[in-house]
Amino acid sequence: MAPGSEIAICILSRLPKELLHTVLAYLANRDIKNLRATCRAVRDVAHLRLGRVFLSANSLNIQVFRAVANHDAFRHGVTEIIWDDARLLSDADLSRDRIRSNGQRSDDTVAGTTDCPRWFSEGRQNSLEHCFNVSPTSDNKLPDHVLTLESSWSYYKQLLQDQVTVLESASDVQALKYGLQRFPSLKRITLTPAAHGVLLNPVYESPMIRSFPEGFGYPLPRGWPRAEHHSAPIEAFPWQGSEHQRLYGPDCSIEDYREKWRGFRVLTRTLAETEHQVSEFIVNVHHMDTGINCHIFDQPCREYDDFAALLKKPGFRRLHLALFTGFLEHENWVSYRSGYLREALAEAKDLEHIALSSTMDIDANGFPAQIADPEDFEEDLLLPLQTIFPIDRWPRLKHFGLSQFLVKQSDLVSLLEALPDSLRSLELSYLAFLDGDDCYKNLLCEIRDTLDWRKRSVAQRPKVTIALQREMHQTPGRFVLVDKAADSFLYSDGLNPFGECDYSNNVVEGRGAVERHRLDPSFERAYRLNDV
Repeated sequence: MAPGSEIAICILSRLPKELLHTVLAYLANRDIKNLRATCRAVRDVAHLRLGRVFLSANSLNIQVFRAVANHDAFRHGVTEIIWDDARLLSDADLSRDRIRSNGQRSDDTVAGTTDCPRWFSEGRQNSLEHCFNVSPTSDNKLPDHVLTLESSWSYYKQLLQDQVTVLESASDVQALKYGLQRFPSLKRITLTPAAHGVLLNPVYESPMIRSFPEGFGYPLPRGWPRAEHHSAPIEAFPWQGSEHQRLYGPDCSIEDYREKWRGFRVLTRTLAETEHQVSEFIVNVHHMDTGINCHIFDQPCREYDDFAALLKKPGFRRLHLALFTGFLEHENWVSYRSGYLREALAEAKDLEHIALSSTMDIDANGFPAQIADPEDFEEDLLLPLQTIFPIDRWPRLKHFGLSQFLVKQSDLVSLLEALPDSLRSLELSYLAFLDGDDCYKNLLCEIRDTLDWRKRSVAQRPKVTIALQREMHQTPGRFVLVDKAADSFLYSDGLNPFGECDYSNNVVEGRGAVERHRLDPSFERAYRLNDV
């Protein structure tokens, strides 16, 4: 250690503990770990923050998870388990069609390599091009530290073999059961298919992801079935039968299809069978068009029973449920109309936070893309929202979120009016409106003019958040966020962020909207029209 560093550490150890804790609050765990290694005085004060632990089909994640569970001090601080359900690609999952237009197969070996398949090469290249802004037509080059294709594939094969071993042994499931017994402060379980984020910028830095060698490029896993950017929706197939084989082939059994949502099945079943104190269940898709297969709610099944048992537990208070709905608008909304989803939600009598999203195809102008003429859509086929949400069963509700739904503005406002006075935040994102005069601009006006929220004290006013993707050629992953601008209009003298036209689902530049990225939490800038 350099002499100057020793002096700095000496001074740091003499700071009042309150001031030192303030400094440590700004440091990442990796920095705190290095700081703890400098001297005993600092180590006794600088404690690692281990509020959450990770599980996935990876032995390193499991090893660290169990190490924390076995630590008499660290295990008491864990409040959240994050289950990464994005398994690494092991074949030509990057394309539904293994035979390309040029006659090449995606599982062919790349020329000049020993055994690297084409699907890995192409997936790695896509990740690197996005990360470093390079392409065959640009002058940009990959940095020198990027691992070669051969080295990347060699490392990736080790990860794949490790994943197979974990899945065959179900050691991740056993670790979960152990953790439920060992973490006395545990209250939340988060399930996500998007932990890997974008190359070099993961959504969650799990031990597995942190251990990747510098310059490692690989096909980013995205977990569950989903539609790609600006592509047609993927069908959500029934939870029973063989319809899924139309897309996945005759060798894909119904159990194989269900296992695409392995994390959801494992978590809900384990929570149904094990004593625990979990009161929050979050399915976080990070604005991606995916979620849990909605047909779990068509009719009774084991997965539905396990899910309902979790919500029924006394003290359960927070649910984020992202549903993969395919073409549900052409199936008479069977997954909502069955009533099973509502029955499960009604069991959560202590609920304080509810957010429900779907993957309904909504175009850049805010119209339901799979309905040829929304004005011809039979209104009686649109279920009133309160037939899905048992609002009267949630007297302590603090947050309500609805995303990517087809709504009738008057019905939505009626639901908002029925929400309890305890409501403190509201999210209404990616909505499509049924009637021609309904739109975000008019919705905000009606909320302001017909509800009593404006008359409430500042602390009791619900904060409104709206996320949109309203430009056809918008950069993949970006969305527009309206939050402070909406509050300014509803509760102050701010302008309507959607303008003054009779009809508008598009935000106006310069009125407070910002651009964000679904897989890059650090990205934020002022919204600019047509700036892609």
